[in-house]
Amino acid sequence: MCYTSAMAEDLFFGRKATIRSQQSLFKNHIEPYLCCVRQWDESALIEMVKTWEGSDLKPGTIRLLAAIFKRWVRINRGIEIKAPRLTRSLQNHNREPVKAWTKDQSRKALEAALATDPPLHDLILIGLHTGMRPGEIFGLRGKDINLLNRKLSVVNTKTGKPRTIKMTPQVETAISRYIKPGKEYDFLFKGKVPNEALQALCRYAKIPVLTFHGLRHTFATLALESGWSPRDVAKVLGHNKVSTTLDYYWQAINDDLEVEFYE
Repeated sequence: MCYTSAMAEDLFFGRKATIRSQQSLFKNHIEPYLCCVRQWDESALIEMVKTWEGSDLKPGTIRLLAAIFKRWVRINRGIEIKAPRLTRSLQNHNREPVKAWTKDQSRKALEAALATDPPLHDLILIGLHTGMRPGEIFGLRGKDINLLNRKLSVVNTKTGKPRTIKMTPQVETAISRYIKPGKEYDFLFKGKVPNEALQALCRYAKIPVLTFHGLRHTFATLALESGWSPRDVAKVLGHNKVSTTLDYYWQAINDDLEVEFYE
């Protein structure tokens, strides 16, 4: 293996399951080809990308592999690979518009859930109002909620960096139902992410079928359409770079928006 446990802390990121997935990708799609690299620059990354594309890997997987490879080179060779054109090409390669609800469809979903499944309603509302990832919602504990300041702390994040989100009155009301005195370290929500229940609700309400991650996309899309700045949306979503937000949600802003302006 081409990394030590100490290096792995910098090379891989996220939750345990995410790190295991990245380690597997490294072992299968990067490590076997390192011995063939002759020059540690943009050309090496380009050759790697051609190999991954030849293996019919999905664009998202290729983008992740490219990021891991660049970090490995920086850690092990002390070289920062700059490949702006290739990076932009990978970001836009086969990128489909995200699936999200309109404001009216969101309202229909909440109304249908409230009438048929109140706990599901609360989860949908929290997702739509905070933009949190499903795993982040199910990682909330009582101690993470500050009702006095109407804020919640997202600790279990994909990037490993905690963030704070201001609660709307609706989220505050919904989340208060799950806080139990003396149970500050208990998870507020039990079980697994109810994607099947959400999809059944979508069909019942006759709105586009989404997974719970689609609630995050809906929050971001509606926030941008209503005039939120990309920087503010990125902060709430927990994106390290505004360019990540623009990459996913460009349709809600402007196709010609210059990413560099926000960096």
